[in-house]
Amino acid sequence: MSNLEIEKINGYIDINKIEVPNWKVLFSGYFFFLIISIPSALFGKMNVVTKPIMVAWTVIMGVWTLYLFFNKDKIENYVLYLGVISIFISISSLVATYKIVSLIYEVEYYLVLLCGIIYLALIALNVWNTIRLIKNGYYSSTNQSTKNNYGLILATSVLGLGIGRAFLGNVGNEKAIIIIVSVLLFFAFIFLTGSHNILKYYYIHKYKS
Repeated sequence: MSNLEIEKINGYIDINKIEVPNWKVLFSGYFFFLIISIPSALFGKMNVVTKPIMVAWTVIMGVWTLYLFFNKDKIENYVLYLGVISIFISISSLVATYKIVSLIYEVEYYLVLLCGIIYLALIALNVWNTIRLIKNGYYSSTNQSTKNNYGLILATSVLGLGIGRAFLGNVGNEKAIIIIVSVLLFFAFIFLTGSHNILKYYYIHKYKS
């Protein structure tokens, strides 16, 4: 690999600009994950499948969050954490979407399988696009900065109440359900893009000095 290609990858990694955030941001992200995953695990269809999976994810991410809280120097670990929790939130949003929609419609399992295939294709597309941008020198020539969106995290508390009402209160308002489902799908797509951090973690390990 040429020096120019390595320079482009280093521009993408830019590890000197990455730091483990303070406890408020760190735990807000985990709380965000809980808002989506807990209703997805406990209510609606397929509880036998979703409950143990979501509980395991919750415990894993909780322990991992605490680990980063006490080890602020683990930058590489934090990058991997961002990739994993992004995928977990994204998948949890899709599961919540399925459970809400199944309250008012009969969802065929082949549609669930089709959505799963499309989701995996979108992850592959996201990784491919990131690699394409790296090769084109996008990260080397653009001043990239990562900022935490407090508004997005705060908005999930409202979303969590809406999901809880849908599951527990048997909401009959179809428009309200459509809005909740739309927001969940938005979160699923937005956090899917965070999967590129797993690629970043790979590059950090491969090219670190």
